[in-house]
Amino acid sequence: MGCDSMTRKINKRVKLKLRVRMIIDIILISVLFFGSVFLFIFSSNIEYDVSKNIIEYKEKSDVKYSVNLKDNTYYPTKKLDMGQTYPSLLIDNINIDYKYEFNFTKDVNYEYTFYTTATVVINDKSGTSNNNTLLLEKSYQLEQPSTVQTKNNNLYITRSYVIDYATYNNFVNQYRSSLGLAVDAYVKVDMYVEMTGKYGKHNIHNMKVMEVEIPLIKNSININVNGSKDVDEKISETNMEITGNTLFMIFSIIMFVVSILLFVQEFLSVLRSDKEQSKYIKQLNKIVNANSDVIVRVKNKINLKGHNVMEVDSIEKLLDVQNELRIPIAYYEEIENKKGYFVIVNGNAAWEFKLSADEER
Repeated sequence: MGCDSMTRKINKRVKLKLRVRMIIDIILISVLFFGSVFLFIFSSNIEYDVSKNIIEYKEKSDVKYSVNLKDNTYYPTKKLDMGQTYPSLLIDNINIDYKYEFNFTKDVNYEYTFYTTATVVINDKSGTSNNNTLLLEKSYQLEQPSTVQTKNNNLYITRSYVIDYATYNNFVNQYRSSLGLAVDAYVKVDMYVEMTGKYGKHNIHNMKVMEVEIPLIKNSININVNGSKDVDEKISETNMEITGNTLFMIFSIIMFVVSILLFVQEFLSVLRSDKEQSKYIKQLNKIVNANSDVIVRVKNKINLKGHNVMEVDSIEKLLDVQNELRIPIAYYEEIENKKGYFVIVNGNAAWEFKLSADEER
């Protein structure tokens, strides 16, 4: 069996052993890691209490209105109920009734604030602008903000307002006639209720806006009632109790720690190997690039049997020999990216320089 053939087989065995060791390490790490997870789950008896509602609260609101007419010979009654179309010239005023209720299943410390505004909104209706281009908003405070702190399980607010339709209508008519603008307008009457409370560690907050929109400067109008949806909420707590077999738990923790340590060891080993190979390749490229005219790369190891082999400790000394003998330097790699030899052969004499990844230079 030739020396070259034996060297190649040795190299293959070395690489095979490295691969087998890495595969074994990966399998061992995986078994330990997933085994520790399985043992932890197996040893832990996790029980979840059924969610328990600690408090519920509901919000309800209702808005009603009626239109009072001026004296006229057309309608048999001066009061028209909601949901109809009303002639603007006959409207005297509009009654609006707000009802708001907020109920808890238990007594709660809370604070609430409420107030009501009437806002005239005037939009541009000219041919050169969008219909919804805002020109003016003017607000009137129908009721100033009022804040109350209390502790109970029920909040109930009722308020009634009389809206003088002519006052808002006349304001818009004066605005458009004095400025010569084509406008569209309405007055919105908004009642705001804001509630903030706390039950145990849970904060409760709710904001309600109840809006009535009344068109202005039209021959006939339809009144719209708008508002956010009513609330029906529950505050729940879930209790969790964890019990387990202590012995299995300890085993799972030990397996987990060992798997992490093995993983770190394998990771550092790969980093160290990559670092060594990177250093080797850097040194090799430096030597070859600087002396490419005198270095020849060969595939097979040079047979130095029967030669007087002299090992030199630097590439510079080998280059001195080459410069004197004018013989090319042969380079062959024994272990890929880790170990190689630069050799000069002259008769029975040979000079050899070894480049290795695990040697400091």
